[in-house]
Amino acid sequence: MEVLIMSRKDIEEYCTVPLLYKTALISITDYQCEFAKLKNPPYYLLQTAFDDVDNDIFVDELGRTPTES
Repeated sequence: MEVLIMSRKDIEEYCTVPLLYKTALISITDYQCEFAKLKNPPYYLLQTAFDDVDNDIFVDELGRTPTES
């Protein structure tokens, strides 16, 4: 098994030709963005979107930001 991590640009380029073997792709984006445009989608495809939280606006119950110890 081979695992690849790619940017949106790279995966769109990678999928311009048909994939030769059964491939699974997990595509993650911000909820306000579109998913990658796949000319030849893989055999298995999971696309999910999350609401990104910036460190400067996230504060936990104790008033700490993620960068604090």
